[in-house]
Amino acid sequence: MRTAATEDHLFVVLATPPGHRRRLVTNALAERGIRIAAVGSLRELRMALDRLRPDVVIVDIALAANEVDILGLVRTARAPLVATSVGTLALRVELLLAGADDCLPAQFAPEELTARIISIVRRVCRDAPPELPALVQNSPVQIDGRARRVRVCGSEVFLTTKEFDLLSCFVRHSGEALSRDRLLAEVWGYTVGEASTVTVHVRRLRSKVEADPNRPELIQTVWGVGYRFCGDHRAGIASQAGLPGSLAI
Repeated sequence: MRTAATEDHLFVVLATPPGHRRRLVTNALAERGIRIAAVGSLRELRMALDRLRPDVVIVDIALAANEVDILGLVRTARAPLVATSVGTLALRVELLLAGADDCLPAQFAPEELTARIISIVRRVCRDAPPELPALVQNSPVQIDGRARRVRVCGSEVFLTTKEFDLLSCFVRHSGEALSRDRLLAEVWGYTVGEASTVTVHVRRLRSKVEADPNRPELIQTVWGVGYRFCGDHRAGIASQAGLPGSLAI
């Protein structure tokens, strides 16, 4: 994600079935100077995301065979994601908790979608955290802040936008006890929200970065407060050499 963005420099990957609706959306985006790469299946979308670095991903969940497919995509997307054709409140809540940045029903105005995309990018740019300091060397977890990539013991793990932002927040405040309310404010930009949002994302983040998520050593629970990131943690795993341009935590 760029640290600064204007509408005529935005790049969007649009995953939706070919047809009239796709043409309406692409025309609305193009009118604002937004560049588009359109694909017609989740397989094509995954291939595109392996090659491209979009500012936003738009995906019509009608392309998914089941909820597991779409939830898996949401959890692994490296860019802000907007889901369309979301028909029920329960699915909307599930997608948002999984990491989607916005959801729209099947019937929406292309102009509204365009406005939401611009709003998301502006918010991400505005709330972009400061560059991470090198907190700990030779730890199993490494962050490449520029590419927004994370490795654990040398192997890349795929984090959603919010999972990456949450991990970055923990690293910036290594050793501090952070309340769920503070995490909601710093990562989601909410002054009021459900603490369960943080709990769900911490659980998923632990499943990706901890050696044993049931006995977390990096992201520890501080009872009655929230969580603490132990930046001086040394796991019982062979440490990996630092990556060029990356930050070991």
